[in-house]
Amino acid sequence: MVANTYNALLAPAAISPSTMQALLDAAQGAMADPAFQAFLTSVSVQPVPGVSPQATREYMQAELLKWRPIIQATGMTMDR
Repeated sequence: MVANTYNALLAPAAISPSTMQALLDAAQGAMADPAFQAFLTSVSVQPVPGVSPQATREYMQAELLKWRPIIQATGMTMDR
């Protein structure tokens, strides 16, 4: 069994393209900073710089598909 945790910066679906780009630029700038990457590594977080919003969406959708049957088999519920 492979299970990972992940952190992602999420925004409302109706976010304006300019605001989305500003958030993306800020997040990618932070993730490109070697000092920030070192901090993440020091707290056992594997930095993954340069991830696009589409790649994040695809990863999250794949995780939902993977875990949905397991969650349902336990009787737990999930919001999506």
